[in-house]
Amino acid sequence: MKKLLLIFLFPICFSAFSQDKSIQLTGILVSTDSLLTIPFANVLIKNQQKGTISDFYGYFSLVAAKGDTIVFSCLGYKKATYIVPKWAKENFITVVQKLETDTIMLKETKVYPWPSRDQFKQAFLTADIPDDAIARAKKNIDNAFVDIMIAQMPNDGKENFKHFMNDMEQQQYIMMGNPTIIPILNPFAWAKFIQAWRNGDFKRKD
Repeated sequence: MKKLLLIFLFPICFSAFSQDKSIQLTGILVSTDSLLTIPFANVLIKNQQKGTISDFYGYFSLVAAKGDTIVFSCLGYKKATYIVPKWAKENFITVVQKLETDTIMLKETKVYPWPSRDQFKQAFLTADIPDDAIARAKKNIDNAFVDIMIAQMPNDGKENFKHFMNDMEQQQYIMMGNPTIIPILNPFAWAKFIQAWRNGDFKRKD
């Protein structure tokens, strides 16, 4: 009877002991230099296949055991560890874990547009070396080259307005036989007006 009682009590005691060792670990990850939160960092229990990642605001939460070593890692930061206290009285612990920024120096990588060095050598030996600065300057001021550039260059606002007014004048000349002249802009009309004013043609006659 005593053996049977011990068999039933052992799982209960083991379960109570296991629950007593469990810790709800929560916290936030921040950078040491700026104290900005670190999102999507790895939070793993060392030597175990358990862990989590921090959310967008750097917050994390996981269940660990007393005495576990928590490893924090993130790209661009040095790894950090935190040991859960073995003699913690409470089953809930909150931590603020700082991670130090880490600079990764990559080796120099040379990229060639050729699959092999032999093809690069062959392409280099048969390459058409461009002209020097003086030869390029002479080409740039060549009359034929300048004419091509002028023909390809679009008109600016002033030239477009000039062409538009010329087209309007030609259309009026074709439709009416001669271009339409606005009287207020006609210098001959102004000359006649001034001469008539001097002669007193506009004086009131009673």
